[in-house]
Amino acid sequence: LESWGPVVRNRRAYSAARPHGEEPKAKYVYAGPYQTNTAVGADQWLPIKPGSEAVVALGLCNLILAAGKASPGFVVGDLAAFQSYVSAKYSPAQVEKISGLPAAKLKALAEELVKAKKPLTIAGSEMAEGAQAATVMAGAALNLIMGRMNQPGGMTVLPEFDKAVPAAMDADDVISKDIIVFMDQVFNAKKKPEAVIIYEANPVYSLPAAAAKVIRRIPFKVTFTCFFDETARLCDLVLPTPMG
Repeated sequence: LESWGPVVRNRRAYSAARPHGEEPKAKYVYAGPYQTNTAVGADQWLPIKPGSEAVVALGLCNLILAAGKASPGFVVGDLAAFQSYVSAKYSPAQVEKISGLPAAKLKALAEELVKAKKPLTIAGSEMAEGAQAATVMAGAALNLIMGRMNQPGGMTVLPEFDKAVPAAMDADDVISKDIIVFMDQVFNAKKKPEAVIIYEANPVYSLPAAAAKVIRRIPFKVTFTCFFDETARLCDLVLPTPMG
């Protein structure tokens, strides 16, 4: 309700689901380390340790798959391998140890998701600076398991758009020049860039641990941000941006 997508539209949807004088049409459960406006507005706030959102989502995947409650249409990749992975790594006890969320509450949430007519998991960042890739992927996996991909009220996967400008890069070119590829090239190349400019992003937090090593190798580092985050701490120059 404050930092994810078009906030005004989100607030209108929240209001529509809770018509005045009537029973709420939807239940909101918020899992996060801070009691944000979204957490306050939710029916239930589940405090968890910072950065453990993906762990909670994968713990839910484990419980739903173990109970045989996955959507009948869920066939993608190697489901057996995925189920084996979450079973070994994200049992309720393990999720509690990592995230601080009691195992009983994780199980209760999994049961509510199974019973819900149109469950939806929204994965994002608390501070509008981008969530970790693992968080987004775990949230998408949970929606996929629950059969909520490309369904009304679910998570929509958009097709690749046609170019708006003929001279624009192809999708393959964009992928080949993304931040992960760039980090890998800097880490392994003999010649390093002289400077890097980062705008409202926190790659040291959101990317694998090697990202910090890569950024340290670049002589001059600049970041535009409204938070003195992990990336800003490694930069030579921090330029504040307006909040909101």
